[in-house]
Amino acid sequence: MKIITYMWDSFKNKKSSKEYINVSDSFFTFDPRDAKDNEVSFMPLFYVHEYKNIKSNYNYNYQFSFIGTAHSERFNIVKEITKNSNSNYLFFYCPSKFVYLYKKYIKKELNDVKFRNVSFSPMQREQIIQVVHDSNIVIDISHPSQIGLTMRSIEMLGARKKIITTNTEIRTYDFYHPSNILCIDQNTTQYQIDEFIKLQYHELPSDIYKDYNINSWIKKLFI
Repeated sequence: MKIITYMWDSFKNKKSSKEYINVSDSFFTFDPRDAKDNEVSFMPLFYVHEYKNIKSNYNYNYQFSFIGTAHSERFNIVKEITKNSNSNYLFFYCPSKFVYLYKKYIKKELNDVKFRNVSFSPMQREQIIQVVHDSNIVIDISHPSQIGLTMRSIEMLGARKKIITTNTEIRTYDFYHPSNILCIDQNTTQYQIDEFIKLQYHELPSDIYKDYNINSWIKKLFI
């Protein structure tokens, strides 16, 4: 039996996963730091065909959109980015009311997030695809302890959508282009965001889009 392991979370979050390195014939991770430190293969995530089929849409309904789990400082960062826009789609998901109360009052992680700001029902895939289609810019707020790129950032490559992200590691990838991706931190100004809004999406070489789709990912994993 051949064992292939792929990690889409970091070893920092899943420490016991290191136990599988020596028993795997092939071991891959989406985290470049984990790959280097543990001498395993680095391979980013992928996008599926639904994102490839999203058509360019310049008559967008939303200047910004964000869809993701409510954790850490995500809510405050997203609200700060979108504060000057009235055409936003913001969806913060929490698995249950108990988790929300625990994070808010015990962990003090969601201090500024009110009950009405979160949904306890996840969005359907078709809904997510439609929101992405209707958006000019998609916001990606990675977990503070994670440097591997999120699925969302790779999906926006496939969808040919501009993104704003907190993960500066994205600048090291071959699909990075300043017209398509804005990396932000606590020093980012509103002027920088406003200027990024004005930029048109820059089309990349076709081989780059091909390299990150699910077909290429599967070939790399199994062949």
